[in-house]
Amino acid sequence: MPRRIAALAALTTALTGCTGTAVFFDPTAEIKAAAAEALADLAALPALRVQGTVPSIGGDGLQEAVIDATVVNGGSAWTELTTGRGEAHLLSVPDSLHVAADAGFWEDEYFQPGMTGELDGRWVRLDPVEWIDPGPLFDPSHLAATIGEAFEIDDTLEMVTPATVDEDGVPAFPIPYGDGHLYVSAEAPHRFLGVDTLVSLSAPDNTIRRTVDVVVKPAARDHVAGIAEAANAAVPEMAEPFSLAGEAVVEWAGSELDCVPGIVCEMSGSVEVEVTDDSFTERLLLVQTATVKADGLGEETCVGTATAELVDTVELSCETRFSGAEGRFEGEHVVEWVGVYTFDTEAAAEVLSTQFAAATA
Repeated sequence: MPRRIAALAALTTALTGCTGTAVFFDPTAEIKAAAAEALADLAALPALRVQGTVPSIGGDGLQEAVIDATVVNGGSAWTELTTGRGEAHLLSVPDSLHVAADAGFWEDEYFQPGMTGELDGRWVRLDPVEWIDPGPLFDPSHLAATIGEAFEIDDTLEMVTPATVDEDGVPAFPIPYGDGHLYVSAEAPHRFLGVDTLVSLSAPDNTIRRTVDVVVKPAARDHVAGIAEAANAAVPEMAEPFSLAGEAVVEWAGSELDCVPGIVCEMSGSVEVEVTDDSFTERLLLVQTATVKADGLGEETCVGTATAELVDTVELSCETRFSGAEGRFEGEHVVEWVGVYTFDTEAAAEVLSTQFAAATA
């Protein structure tokens, strides 16, 4: 009898131990470990290539833009973009964002013809609160942290290991993220292969969230080397860029239309200027766009420019010509402004050289 009791006790102990092992098995462990390893790989990547659509690039026009951005670890970036009527390049260096765009881009930002002519092809500093800056937004370390936080908040990784898919010829685990997926190499060591998603992101120092519909993948070294040449070549052209980062009150103090029939019409006026926020603004370029209508001869447009100090009153004028015009003349004009400042091109070149060199080493 005692032997039976001993045998039963031994059997009970063995079964209890087996049951305990089954209770603590975690079916999500594999995908959690793979995701963690892939996000660590993403954070350390030298560079990313970001391609897709931004529903609103920023500014007053809130233009949808198709972007192709190359972002190196550290936050510098070179972005090619197209909008409805324009094309542009963005150059992101930590703590600064500049754009060089054609006239069509600025027309879509509602600038008058005179100002679009001045801005066409010139580098212009932008306010990153009002415009998307791909550099900090898609900095590999920041993007890795953002995805990791989203996984925690949404309990995304509470899932069994998914079936693999082919991602650029590599077997990959697709992990839901935003309206798309994060792709992680299925074989160890688990690597970041890409993201395709419609998602809302915010930059490290910017509480404003941006919606993007993009594909993000590791950037090829040869591609990054070509982008580095373009970015470094742009910097010497930026010694005195324009700036849309400041604020100013610019008002007409008076205007006059003076016409000599058959010869010329002059549209002139005084402009009072007061810069209220001199962020990256050492002086202003004022641009007058005037339109004069003549009976029976249609209308003509002219442009006048002047430079103004931070607090100033300046005169603006421009002339239109109507051959043989007589009778009634009507005119109206608009004044627009943009800041001008000195950009530290040496410091920017040093940062770009360092970050792109690391990305192509």
